Amino acid sequence: AAADEWVELKNTTSSLINISGWVIENFGDSVTPNYTIGSGTIPAGGFFLISNYDAASSKINDAPDIVTTGIELINGGEQLILKSDTNEVIDMANVLGVWFFGVDASPGPAQSMERKTSPGDGTVSTNWQTATTYTNMDGSGPTDEFGTPKAVNGI
Repeated sequence: AAADEWVELKNTTSSLINISGWVIENFGDSVTPNYTIGSGTIPAGGFFLISNYDAASSKINDAPDIVTTGIELINGGEQLILKSDTNEVIDMANVLGVWFFGVDASPGPAQSMERKTSPGDGTVSTNWQTATTYTNMDGSGPTDEFGTPKAVNGI
C-alpha cells in the first residue's frame, strides 16, 4: 500500500509507561506536522506501534497499537522528536537531512531504519542500522520488505 509507514516506540525501562498526550514532532502529515498520541501505554520492555494502516492493509502482520492516516515520513529524511505530555524531550531519531539508515527501494525490498540493541543517542548515526531481518512482516523472501515491528531488531 502507498504510504505504508510506521514507527515503533520501545520502553527500555522495567516499568509501564503511560504515553497519553505524548507528541512525536515531524511525524504528522503536512497539515499537522506534529502527531499527538491520544492514549496508550507501553509495557515494561515492550513496544508500541503507530501505523498508517492496520495489519490487513499493510506489509506488517502484527496489530498496531494506533492506526491513523495522520502520519507521514518524508522519504528524504527528517528528525523525529518524542516529547512527553509535559514537553520533556524523551528521545530523538535522526538529524535534519537524510535518514541515517534504511533503504527506500521501489520495487523492493525496502528496509527500515532500526535502533541498535544498545539504543544510545538517537541523533548519532552509529546507534542505527538498516534492517536485515524480517519479523512480524508479511513476507520473508529476498524481495520482501525488511523490518521488525513490535519485535527485537536484527543485529
